[in-house]
Amino acid sequence: MIAGTDPNDDNSAPHVEIELEGFETGDLLQYPWLTSGNNHWTVTDVHPKDGVYSAESRDIGQEQITSLEINLYCKEGEISFAYSLDSESGSDYLKFYVDGILKDQWSGTIPYSYANYALADGMHHFSWVYEKDESGSGGGDKAWIDEIVFPGSADSDTDGMPDGWEFEHNLNYFIDDSLNDPDLDLFLNIKEYQYNTDPNVSNLDPDFSIGIDAEDQDNDGKDMAIFIDGFESGIFSGSDLEDFALEFGK
Repeated sequence: MIAGTDPNDDNSAPHVEIELEGFETGDLLQYPWLTSGNNHWTVTDVHPKDGVYSAESRDIGQEQITSLEINLYCKEGEISFAYSLDSESGSDYLKFYVDGILKDQWSGTIPYSYANYALADGMHHFSWVYEKDESGSGGGDKAWIDEIVFPGSADSDTDGMPDGWEFEHNLNYFIDDSLNDPDLDLFLNIKEYQYNTDPNVSNLDPDFSIGIDAEDQDNDGKDMAIFIDGFESGIFSGSDLEDFALEFGK
């Protein structure tokens, strides 16, 4: 009834829109992006596929990496994206992983091209990694990503947590419970989803090694600092982080 579908028709399912990330916000805020490694990815207007912006790897040295990553719950379907590269051929690579499995890699000078991969229903970890070997550099020594299309997923209560993920973790997908904290570990449900942690299992002592979001109760991302497994959220400023650290004695 709530979804407007027929309970007697197994072909009647909630309509799910695709999710598009074209970085046209000019930053990494539209989705819960993580960027890690020896330097961080950024959003620039230097080399977009369409529109004004794209995601760009930043400068790294020999035998270093920089990674752009995200956790998302997707319905069965296909992820696609545009990629471009200007690197030392056969040495420095843009690599794409799904759930830790390498799906493809590219090197050399490549104008924007499209890649697409099938996905099963469920939570997925996507990562784009620019990686340099021990030899020299070539070209602009950069990689770009744009026009990412994720298979959408139903979110009946529009709380930012897909129904499938809430069902798997015994949350109510008809009520906005994104700001609840059932395991009392200072991670709100919405952050547990974004970092693919269990909202019902406490992380015990919150600190910068596992993450903390106690100062972001309004979930606006402006007064939050999160570090998990070396990943840094891209949604706070230096002054925000300094104030946050002082508050918690870090």
